[in-house]
Amino acid sequence: MGSGSKFHGGLSTRGGSQDAAADSKTVGRSLANNALIKELQAKGARINVKDTLFITKDKTGMIVWLEKGNAKGGLQHILDGNGKTPGHAADFKKAFGVSRQNVPTYIKQVVKNGKLVSNKTISVGGGRLGYERVYYYNGRYHLVTGVGTNGFIVSAYPVKLKK
Repeated sequence: MGSGSKFHGGLSTRGGSQDAAADSKTVGRSLANNALIKELQAKGARINVKDTLFITKDKTGMIVWLEKGNAKGGLQHILDGNGKTPGHAADFKKAFGVSRQNVPTYIKQVVKNGKLVSNKTISVGGGRLGYERVYYYNGRYHLVTGVGTNGFIVSAYPVKLKK
C-alpha cells in the first residue's frame, strides 16, 4: 500500500511480540513473524508487511495497523493529505506538540491506550465500509477516521469534542 512516503521515523522494534512497531529499515524482518500480522493474514487481510509502521490491538480487541501509505491512505495521507486537501502534520503539532516524525508513535499510543468513545460504520466509497472511530486519550479526544473494517488506518487527526 505504500510508496513514496516521507517518513524516516525512529520507532522502536519489538521483534515477534504481538504489539509491534519498527522503522522502515527493519519492519520486514521484525514484523514478518508477528502474531497479529499472521492473524490478519489468516483472515485474508491484505497487509503490506514491508511498509507497516506498527500493528497493535486497541482496548476493544480490534487489530489496527498503520502503513507508510500513499495519498489515498496511511501515514503519507495523514501527514500530507490527498493532493486536494492538506494533511494533518501541522494539526498534530498545534494540538499536541507532536512533531511530524513522532506522529506514527503518537497514533499508536492513542489507539493502544485510548478509550474508544465512538465507533460508527461509514461508507468509504466503492461499496466498502469502514469505521469512524473516536478515541479519548490523555485528557483529549482524537479522531481516527476511515479505519478499514480490516483495521488499516486510512487517516487520523486531532479533534476536540464538546463535553
